[in-house]
Amino acid sequence: MLPPDLVVERRIESREEDGRTVLLAPRFDGKLLGRLFRALFGQSFVKVKLDELGAHVWARCDGGTTVSEIARSLESDHDAEKARERMELFLDTLHRQGWVRYLQSRA
Repeated sequence: MLPPDLVVERRIESREEDGRTVLLAPRFDGKLLGRLFRALFGQSFVKVKLDELGAHVWARCDGGTTVSEIARSLESDHDAEKARERMELFLDTLHRQGWVRYLQSRA
């Protein structure tokens, strides 16, 4: 279980495509491989399309919203316990990939 006072901050870009949130995940960490891949194939990232819950959580990974605030924002539209479990699994996956980082809340 994630500490409720952690703040989540994005480390990769995202955009909206066809009404869905899409993460632009880098294919390679190194700048040289990224430039080579972009030269060969036109892009150095993979598009990751998010479902509704993922997009909701991603929108709140702004570096100022705590984990508990994100969880509370899910409660009105989803089964609270299942939504919290999915949120934590999703955030853990994003964190392991290096796509978000956890910070201590300033409050």
